[in-house]
Amino acid sequence: DEKNLKNKIKKFKPDIVFHLAAQSLVKDSYQNPSYTFTSNIIGTLNILEIIKEIKSIKSAVIITSDKCYKNYEKMSGYSEVDELGGKDPYSASKAAAENIFYSYKESFYKSKKKFGLVSVRAGNVIGGGDWSKDRIIPDFIKSIIFNKKFILRSPKSTRPWQHVFDLLNGYLMLSK
Repeated sequence: DEKNLKNKIKKFKPDIVFHLAAQSLVKDSYQNPSYTFTSNIIGTLNILEIIKEIKSIKSAVIITSDKCYKNYEKMSGYSEVDELGGKDPYSASKAAAENIFYSYKESFYKSKKKFGLVSVRAGNVIGGGDWSKDRIIPDFIKSIIFNKKFILRSPKSTRPWQHVFDLLNGYLMLSK
């Protein structure tokens, strides 16, 4: 809801905006691709459009996902020069959000003096609060609580674990 969001941001007058809003589950993206694409692409577009007009905002940190890269099952992980893309709706929507970010940064924010705009990518975040289905740590804890066998999905996948406090610290440092 771009209009409602814009009104809330104008009323609050923040100095910094952190955009983390998204449909964040790969499996859910198969169940409801339209919602995933709308939330992840149009949501990012709306934020970028809104913040370019609000004078109080001095910086914005746009958070997407490490799933925005085409998955080549690289052991080394991915970097800024790797190809964007995705086979599933979630990954494709995050790649699209990155492309929109880049377009807005180059088209509208490059000439804005004293304005910080950055995109960052997180993935496999641990550290509490996320009890969504198919999360490895919560699933492990639930297996103990309910005395059920723990089954590790995709045991050959490489997962770069990140603690939520490390990410938050990075986001705060980037926002200055």
